[in-house]
Amino acid sequence: NSFCTLLAAPITKSSTARTMLGTARRTKVRHHALLSKYRGQVTRDQTSTTRYAVGAEAQDKRTILADAIHKGDAAEFYLEKRWFYRNTKRGVAQLVPTWDRVAQALIMISRPAPRVVPEAAFRLFAVFMKMMLLNRIADMAAAMAPLWMAANAQNVIESGIRKRDEEKEAGGNGDNSAGDPAKTS
Repeated sequence: NSFCTLLAAPITKSSTARTMLGTARRTKVRHHALLSKYRGQVTRDQTSTTRYAVGAEAQDKRTILADAIHKGDAAEFYLEKRWFYRNTKRGVAQLVPTWDRVAQALIMISRPAPRVVPEAAFRLFAVFMKMMLLNRIADMAAAMAPLWMAANAQNVIESGIRKRDEEKEAGGNGDNSAGDPAKTS
């Protein structure tokens, strides 16, 4: 409400109106840091309510070259960023505008990833997966151990029964006296 009142205030040459409009300008700059792209440059438009209302000067634009952002060269970007903040006429340098955050995210995302040997990448992947899933694997093993032990015991018993049945079919009554050294002597 106070912002609308400040904009609706009549423009006079008195110091009161100038102070009110100056306050509105700072409020607007602080809350409306816009990000736009125009002719290969990332531009932060700072619309001064005082200048717009009085019509004395045009909008104040400060630009950063888009190459500094999209090249992926962090040093060049931070050099441009420092120039942006030092090349200010007013106390806007304390504010961190939207384009700054977006540009830093773009640099981090578009930075080329180093090539890794596939075996090393797989080893790293396996290590990270093991670190993340170790608790789950241990819990699953503790829950499944009785079932695995029962399945193994069942396989051993079934193979013993199968072997005994094969010997019965091959040898008759299942008596293995020919292979026993105590009975042959």
